[in-house]
Amino acid sequence: MGYEVKGKIYKLRFEDPDMKGLVVRITPAPVGVILAATKLANLQDFDFSNVSSLDDESLAAINELSGLFESFVSSLVEWNVTRNGKPVPITMAGLKTLSSEFVMAIINAWSGASSGVPDPLEPQQSVGQPSQVALLPMERSLPSQAS
Repeated sequence: MGYEVKGKIYKLRFEDPDMKGLVVRITPAPVGVILAATKLANLQDFDFSNVSSLDDESLAAINELSGLFESFVSSLVEWNVTRNGKPVPITMAGLKTLSSEFVMAIINAWSGASSGVPDPLEPQQSVGQPSQVALLPMERSLPSQAS
């Protein structure tokens, strides 16, 4: 009898104020997705406009990107994304109606949550008063003149 991996659902958080109110619930990303996202992050400046002259490596990157989007859609549990006042379905067709910048921001949050990258620390409130201990000045010791 094997160990059954327990299902987990993340509620993603976004630091961008423009994404305030966005709700995305998603299952963890498979390791392959995290690796693909990392690899594709290095292709941010790649020009995909001339697809007919792409080399094998570029075509492989396009296939990985397509696989990344398919994994993302299949991992989505819920989101409150709308377009023109109508809910965007959790399908590849729905995903294709959204900007790549928006989708990649969600995928980056998903990859970060899945890989265990902690959220930035919230500002801590101080308990009590600051320490009254002053720092003592340090002097450099000189070599001994005694011989």
